[in-house]
Amino acid sequence: MTGTRSIQPPRRHRTNRRRFPWELLAGVVVFFGLSLYGLSQIQTESSAPRVGGVSTPSASSAPTGALPSSVPTSPVSGLRSDAQRALETWARPGTPYPQWWKELRPLLSPGAREAYAHTDPSRLPRLVFVGGPAVKSGPSTQTATVYFVTTGGIFGADMARPARHQRWLLLRILFPGQESTIS
Repeated sequence: MTGTRSIQPPRRHRTNRRRFPWELLAGVVVFFGLSLYGLSQIQTESSAPRVGGVSTPSASSAPTGALPSSVPTSPVSGLRSDAQRALETWARPGTPYPQWWKELRPLLSPGAREAYAHTDPSRLPRLVFVGGPAVKSGPSTQTATVYFVTTGGIFGADMARPARHQRWLLLRILFPGQESTIS
């Protein structure tokens, strides 16, 4: 043998090319389309008829930036104002942490206290409420999700209360596009 041939592994086709995730894009488009449709079906007034736990719109409904003038004396009494107070207290990026935590902590459930204890408020969005609230009842009269239209998108608050006559506490803040874990 006069010449030596080196043995090389066979060439493989490149299979790890980055491809555009069309399935993901389609899923996002469908999700936002359904979200917008769902939000058009949510009513901000407590007197609206309820279908499947969600208030439905009337012909004269339009979201306002304020809470309804009267909170009904029902199983959800105080829910809207407690949810808005929790979100407003949470969304203050200019507040020093010790003050922010001192004011937010009493509005949180024990699990939320643990989850949000190490949050840096300077990294949170500043929210201005421009519509809502819209309430979606939970599986019991002790849980519900409240949605608000804000300058940062549609934020939600999963809320619960230990007993019927106690204050509502924040379980979880829902960013735009997040699903509630209780309803």
